[in-house]
Amino acid sequence: MPNPLLIVGACVRQHVESARLAGLEPIGVDLFGDWDTRQAGRCIQVNSFEEVSAILSQTPGPWCLAGGLENHLDQLFTEETIRRFLGPKPQALRLANDIEQWKPLVQECGFQVPAVLLSPRCPPGDWICKPATASGGHGIQPATTGDRRSTGKYFQARVDGPSLSGLFTTSPAGSHLLGTTWQLLGRDLDSAAPPFAYAGSIGPLKLDVKLEAQLKNFGQQ
Repeated sequence: MPNPLLIVGACVRQHVESARLAGLEPIGVDLFGDWDTRQAGRCIQVNSFEEVSAILSQTPGPWCLAGGLENHLDQLFTEETIRRFLGPKPQALRLANDIEQWKPLVQECGFQVPAVLLSPRCPPGDWICKPATASGGHGIQPATTGDRRSTGKYFQARVDGPSLSGLFTTSPAGSHLLGTTWQLLGRDLDSAAPPFAYAGSIGPLKLDVKLEAQLKNFGQQ
């Protein structure tokens, strides 16, 4: 019997369900271990990301990332676990998480990128303060003129408009845009919720021809 596929992330339910539909035997490793995830397949709940590396070392078979751990790569990749990883090289993941690296590429494809500042205090204007090592919109707060920037955070210009997401598949033959969705934020559902926290997606969306072409071009870079 082949080794199971470990799917590691902050929340892996949808990834575990997809793996089961593909005929695989997944094991989810996430922070919640909720009922829905356990119905989809075997699940290992962790209390912190620091526990994941030990689980990977103790469980044979291939593994992949499902999101939420991009800022903990040093804890995940060891000489042993990297050989079983199904995904891009750690160097590529680090580049994808570095806004200064991919900002020129995004601009070349015709997209605007909000300004980012590491100044000690928030300048005048419409800004938000974001943690550099968070995901899912957690920890993001509106910033006002004069706010002090804490260590590990940065200011980013706030831009009005819907929050959209695109999903690509990649192979040696190139990248393919599977579709786009409208990302719901906490403020869309509950005024008391964290304002920028991810709260689900609605899709697929139909984009205008120009925007879809831009997005496909970005995926091919």
